[in-house]
Amino acid sequence: MMSHEQRQPDQQVQVAQADQLEQPKDKWGDSISEQRQQELLGMLDAWNAPDADHGKRRGPFDGRELTGADVYCLAEKYDEDLVLLLEGALLYRAQLQGADLSEAQLQGAYLLDAQLEGADLSRAWLQGAYLFGAKLEGADFSGATLDGKSTLANAFILAPEDTRPLRARLFRRPRYGPALGDLHWGDFDMAQLTQLHGWDDLRRLADERGITWRSDAAGHRDALRAYLQVAQRLREQGYSYVADRAQVLQRKLLFRLLLADWRRPWRLPGDLVRWLFSWFLALLAGYGYHPGRSVFWYLATIASFTYAFFQATHGLPIGPFHFAQSSDIPQLPWNEALILSVSAFHGRGFFQPVKSLGDPVAGLAALEAVLGLIIEISFIATFTQRFFGAK
Repeated sequence: MMSHEQRQPDQQVQVAQADQLEQPKDKWGDSISEQRQQELLGMLDAWNAPDADHGKRRGPFDGRELTGADVYCLAEKYDEDLVLLLEGALLYRAQLQGADLSEAQLQGAYLLDAQLEGADLSRAWLQGAYLFGAKLEGADFSGATLDGKSTLANAFILAPEDTRPLRARLFRRPRYGPALGDLHWGDFDMAQLTQLHGWDDLRRLADERGITWRSDAAGHRDALRAYLQVAQRLREQGYSYVADRAQVLQRKLLFRLLLADWRRPWRLPGDLVRWLFSWFLALLAGYGYHPGRSVFWYLATIASFTYAFFQATHGLPIGPFHFAQSSDIPQLPWNEALILSVSAFHGRGFFQPVKSLGDPVAGLAALEAVLGLIIEISFIATFTQRFFGAK
């Protein structure tokens, strides 16, 4: 009779075999049985037969359930000059991560909850495709075609949970949504685009992937065009999720043009001014999409000039600077210096009368009034953009 030690290895082998049976390999890149291959190719041959009667069927796999492994097999068997004919195919929950579906015919395909992370769907035909709940993080839809019957509602442009390695999360490396540049929208309903999950957490589209500080102006221009296209579509529904990122890319593009202008010095001043002004808008209010920055500069300005007024009225240097003329205004305590700063910021002038406009307090009050006007204009514009959906 076998001992316990002799039976244990056999039991482990049986458990491992059972696990393999319970976890079928059906994702893109996996192999399928010879019988399944012949079945798929038979459907394709029947569709391409000269005397085939297609009826109302849209493609060789219309109404047929396919897995990611099935699609991979078809892609491997197809000639290089042909595209995947997947019209009307049932790809429910298909594991197509990283799949090459460029130019694929997916009209009417049923891609409910499909896993399309990192898939290449560039120039694919998606008229009438149903992608409800699909995972689209990092997928490439550039140049794809949609229409009014295409469904993207409740699909995920970013996964609900960040499952990347801890190192990537700690260093806050960007997560890329789908690439959406040069999409052919047709009569696509923009309400579906706004119903995609993940806009609030999205920071970059995959159109920007691979672009670094070494990239040329053409790469930045293509990514910028994608952001502007998507931002325009979203603004039609009152949303502005990616418009701020478009401004960031535009600033980077201006920098690339600035570097190129060393060979065209007559254009250098204009591009330099535009680039610096873009940085100014970014720091001041995040191009109108970050009201908190305007609030920060408001508080920082009030606090800085409170310190300056206190120092000036006590005849003390303001940081490394020292006024040649001392102020005629009596020494102000901190609370009165604060009141003077707030008054100068909002009142466009100085609170207490001075004997001379050359008084340091008068100069500081005039400077704070100018800065206050700029910050207030920025805050009003940002507030309107953020909370009233101004376009």
